[in-house]
Amino acid sequence: MESKKIVDTENRKKAIIDYFKWNKAFTLIEILVVIAILSLLFSTITVIFKSLYEGFLKLSSSSQELSKKIQIFWTLTRALYGSKKVILKNGTQLYLITTGGQFYGGVVKAVYIFKNGSLYYYEYPYPYGSLYDYNNKKLIQLAKFKNFKIYALVNKQLKETFYRKAKLYQLHIDNETFYIKTF
Repeated sequence: MESKKIVDTENRKKAIIDYFKWNKAFTLIEILVVIAILSLLFSTITVIFKSLYEGFLKLSSSSQELSKKIQIFWTLTRALYGSKKVILKNGTQLYLITTGGQFYGGVVKAVYIFKNGSLYYYEYPYPYGSLYDYNNKKLIQLAKFKNFKIYALVNKQLKETFYRKAKLYQLHIDNETFYIKTF
C-alpha cells in the first residue's frame, strides 16, 4: 500500500508539473479584470489630482489679488499719512502733497486716479502749481480692479468729495474694505 501512495504522489507531482508546463499564461478574463481594476484606480487618481490642481490655481489667483490690494492699501496709507494737503473727488480721484512719494524723495505732488477699471498714479517732484495738474501721458498703471472707491470718514459720514485731510479714510477695492488712519 505504501508503494501505491508513492506512485499516486509521483503522479500528482507529474500532473501538477505538466499543468504548469502547458498553462503558463493568464486567461483572458484574468487580464481583463486586472485592466479594469487598474483603469479605475488611475481614473480616480487623475480626478483627485485634477481637482487638487484646480484648487491650487484658484487659491494662487485669489492670493495674488489680495496681495495686490494690500499693496495698494499700504501705498495709499503711506501717502495719506505723510500728506500735507489732500483733495478727494468723486471717490475715484485723490490729489496729494505728501512726503510719502514712491519715486522721489522729499515733498511731492501725487495723484491717484481710478478710470476705465484701472488705478493710475502720477508723481511730480515739486509741489508747485495747481494740485489738479498732472500729465496724462505719464500716468502709471498700478493695478486693474473691478471697483475702487475711497471715502473720507467725517463725523460718521462717508464723503466721496472732501477738500482737506481727514483723520480716517475708508477704501473699497472690489469686495474688500480697508480703513486708513492718518493721525
